[in-house]
Amino acid sequence: MPRLLNMSGAVVDVVYHIPDLPPLGMDRTATHYHMVPGGGFNIMAAAARTGMRVACGGQLGLGANGTLLRNAFAELGIEELQPPNPDLDSGSCVVIITVDAERTFISWPGTDGFLKSENLERIVPNHEDWIFISGFTMSYSGSNQVMASWVSKLPIDAFLLFDPGPVVDIIPKPILNLLLEKSTWISCNRHEAELITGKTNPADIGITMLNELCPRADGLVLRVGSNGCFVILRGQNP
Repeated sequence: MPRLLNMSGAVVDVVYHIPDLPPLGMDRTATHYHMVPGGGFNIMAAAARTGMRVACGGQLGLGANGTLLRNAFAELGIEELQPPNPDLDSGSCVVIITVDAERTFISWPGTDGFLKSENLERIVPNHEDWIFISGFTMSYSGSNQVMASWVSKLPIDAFLLFDPGPVVDIIPKPILNLLLEKSTWISCNRHEAELITGKTNPADIGITMLNELCPRADGLVLRVGSNGCFVILRGQNP
């Protein structure tokens, strides 16, 4: 049975709803506040709720964040593949949501940002696994080289889903190219795709991404905000 193997871990989202962003040095009072599992947890939860087997190859911590995430994993039957990090808690992300539904983020990677090669040696994907990797993991100096080495050893026919995320411009170019070359599917928003390809038109983005940068990819999910998304398949224009 296919399994989603998320190699990017999870963080706790600390969410504030506010009317609008304050001017520099000023304040806003939130209309609503909550803490929820976030980051890589979202894709795992979505897959688990469809009945798919899910495993997390990222490392959780032993602090309050790690405990919250571990409890959420247990509720959905998500398997934790690594022992917890006894010295560092899982990360967090402050999410600021304004009334127009725009989001602003401030992230702290926690355990996701500090990987050792022995963390990943124990994780051997099954041939049916769909492996998910977020660009955040590939942007942290304490984790990107280790993860890139693991990715480079994946079988040629491995199913790899890559979402470069808003940090795409700080992922080292050789590591970004490796992920693109290995990917089976890519998901990104229009701004991220423009940074990767240098193109602005969705058709040109699709051609450049699939024909030049991602030779193995079957397709690209190009998100365009309130206008939905383009699903661009190899050999087809959006």
